[in-house]
Amino acid sequence: MLVTVIPDGWILALILADPQMIVPNVQLAFQVFHVRNTHNYEFLQWMTRATTSGYHAGAAGLQLLYDQQISPSCGQTRVCLSHKGKALEILRQTLTTAPKSVPDDELLVILSLATVQRTVDMKVHRYHLEALANIVTAQGGLDLVAEHPRCTILQFDSWWSLSTGLRYFSSRQSLAQPDCSSGTMLAHFRHQLKDIPEGFHCLIVDGKLSTNLVEILCRLAFVYRSSKLKRDASGDIIGMPYTDRPVWRTFQEACPALDAADASKEKLLAMAIVIYCGVGFDSAPVSSNAGLASGTELSRMLLQYVWEPDSRDEVSWVSCLFWMWMVAISSWQTSSGRGLLPRGVELLLTLQRRFERIKGWNAVEDILAAFPWNERLTTLCKAEFERVRS
Repeated sequence: MLVTVIPDGWILALILADPQMIVPNVQLAFQVFHVRNTHNYEFLQWMTRATTSGYHAGAAGLQLLYDQQISPSCGQTRVCLSHKGKALEILRQTLTTAPKSVPDDELLVILSLATVQRTVDMKVHRYHLEALANIVTAQGGLDLVAEHPRCTILQFDSWWSLSTGLRYFSSRQSLAQPDCSSGTMLAHFRHQLKDIPEGFHCLIVDGKLSTNLVEILCRLAFVYRSSKLKRDASGDIIGMPYTDRPVWRTFQEACPALDAADASKEKLLAMAIVIYCGVGFDSAPVSSNAGLASGTELSRMLLQYVWEPDSRDEVSWVSCLFWMWMVAISSWQTSSGRGLLPRGVELLLTLQRRFERIKGWNAVEDILAAFPWNERLTTLCKAEFERVRS
């Protein structure tokens, strides 16, 4: 039975205000990586279709996102729990009525409930994912699912695997890496190189990055150097380079290095770019699956990463590595965006031990000047850097 519902006031206002920008601090990451963004406009289309389970499941997730921006440790509030309960009730009716023919929209309900549950009970979170995987398999596999829910499920699965090492719906990317020799890079990106932040030049010219990652850097540079971005009617950035091909379904398809089993240079850099697309262009903490997974995993990998600063192979890498440390630290900011969480302070202390030769914030700024950075991030990190240095 379908029930007509009136959305909560703030959710309705959000829907009417700008359907492109539910998660503004991850919007740019999708465009920089040229990946289909299923989390804004398409998400709202799904929420407002003629089924209340989609609305309630989506509203529970939005309410949780809203609550955690205000108070990260608040858990699930009464409003969130109410929406979650209603979504579960309607979902159970659907599964009872048609257990062997679950609509594609309801698959996203299960995924949304799993996402909400992740904050309070990982056991139940995994139960939802296992149930979703079993239903998808029983109905012929993910290839038979409509584009939007399939893409959303794949994106969730790929970022969830980055955090946990587990996958339910996808496998590691095995796409052939493009030729990344020095000659190829100079021939292909000769005219674009001048626009890319100087700190990445040596890595590109020396052939240490694949062409797909260099294209991502070109798009990041376009956004970074634009004083004001212009968008077309569909919300795409006008003039963004290397967007004349179909969009990728996932970040891992756009940049297979993200699926590397080890802490490769490209994987570290790609995760740092995902994070910077959030913290570098928005004052709110990154709250998306992509941003949270990248921030946590990049922090972990940097702590484990070992290099020899004097090694000839690493000369063009150390400054970039320092920038990635600063980006990772910036991802651990408070909900107000004016300070660092304890995890960020811990990383800052470790950074100073790893880079002992860098004394004072002036030396830090000399390095960061060659990379994407801004005054807000300086304000966020400078005082804490000098405090822990003293």
